[in-house]
Amino acid sequence: MAPRLTVIISQSETRDVHRAELEEALVGEMLLADGIDANLVGPISTMRDDSTDRLCIGGFQGSVAVLSWLSTAELAEHWLRLDLGGQVRPFGQAPAQHGVRSVVHFQLLETSTAASVIEQLQKLQADRAVKTVGIMGIAPPASSDEPIETENATDNQTASSTRAAQTVPAQPHASPEQQTDLPMVEGAATRAHQYRQGQDENTEFPELDDLVDDFDSLDL
Repeated sequence: MAPRLTVIISQSETRDVHRAELEEALVGEMLLADGIDANLVGPISTMRDDSTDRLCIGGFQGSVAVLSWLSTAELAEHWLRLDLGGQVRPFGQAPAQHGVRSVVHFQLLETSTAASVIEQLQKLQADRAVKTVGIMGIAPPASSDEPIETENATDNQTASSTRAAQTVPAQPHASPEQQTDLPMVEGAATRAHQYRQGQDENTEFPELDDLVDDFDSLDL
């Protein structure tokens, strides 16, 4: 979508009825036109630096279209005097410098009509729309480096994980049978040790055993 076209209508310095009627007709037509903003100011030839009209024009930072009864050379002289900035050029002439604020001048004549002027403004607006769409419609080419870098990064991570898995030695895991056999073997060895210890203790006092047997054989 093209930006709106700002149009500045500079009134005639002379109090001519025909010129005043044309200026009023232009303002009315621009209010109904699409994409055009009309701004009516006093004669730019007598405009002062501290005037409200000068502040109004100075508030527009982008390119503008100016309608005046002056020639393009006269408008450029007063535009420079007011230090408004930009390059003043007549409608239909290509800008001499690119990247500089463009001030397109439409010189009003006694034979000018509101319809003809609006038609020229709409043509300028259409040219601006084509240039804007052309610039905005250019999409930056998709970089082929990004998918390749992502894929390489994934492969590097996978290879690093594989090498890490190969480097770390596998820890042996005892089977359930081995885990249950160890306590059983230990218990059997403990009981065998206790049995041998009991046997050793009994063999140390053989006389006591014989005495108990003789005591049992007595008939009391």
